[in-house]
Amino acid sequence: MPEGRRRFFGIVEYISMLQEAISVPVIAKEVGFGIPRETCLRLLEAEVSVIDVGGRGGTNFALIEHLRRRDDFAACFASWGIPTAVPLLECLDVARQSGRPVDVIASGGVTSGLDCFKLLSLGARAVGVAGHFLRSLMLGEAILEHEIRKFH
Repeated sequence: MPEGRRRFFGIVEYISMLQEAISVPVIAKEVGFGIPRETCLRLLEAEVSVIDVGGRGGTNFALIEHLRRRDDFAACFASWGIPTAVPLLECLDVARQSGRPVDVIASGGVTSGLDCFKLLSLGARAVGVAGHFLRSLMLGEAILEHEIRKFH
């Protein structure tokens, strides 16, 4: 984003300060690329209590920016990212090894109830499903209702 913040230094420190200043849990969320092991470790050091791994197939802000700007700058990132199950397992492993309690949410590319079942079986505390339902709604309320029933 031309008008966006491009300096990403000190983000973990800022999250840590935010965590100390408020009385509700801070949720760290990735947007379509997946939170790798190293980032998960830093977030746990900042005492984040909830991590949404936001794997590939979820909201991809590079692709949104590509569509918004109508140029080819970010098009190469359309399929970029780590499949959701990988950062889920990495974050769960980091949390287990560190002994720090953390709830891990799995989102990104979830398109079926079976996807939800798999991610919950791997240890996700919750599963996020937005894009699939929004795309269904764009086809009509009846389609959305059908998709929700299929999930159940």
